[in-house]
Amino acid sequence: MDKTVVKRVFNRQRAALARCARKAAEAGEDPVGALKLRLHLTDTRPEVKAVALESNTTGSAKRLPRCVERALRAWSWPTQYVCGAAVMRLRVELRAVDKR
Repeated sequence: MDKTVVKRVFNRQRAALARCARKAAEAGEDPVGALKLRLHLTDTRPEVKAVALESNTTGSAKRLPRCVERALRAWSWPTQYVCGAAVMRLRVELRAVDKR
């Protein structure tokens, strides 16, 4: 799966990431920073078999990474680009959020 396909998926799901950041901020955690994740995809449902956190530079030790992991598992991934299985490394950057 190439980067343009991954970007397309992330652009469609931007609101889910914003919700995760907002929830962390409401709990008093700082969601600003980056999460480095390893994502295991397959060509069968559920597409996401595993999500592993490799590094976290946000101020949220558990709430934000768990929420992002749940979101990644819930998203629809285009399986036609995966033959068997694929491992992807992703960097998810989170900026300041409005706490409304």
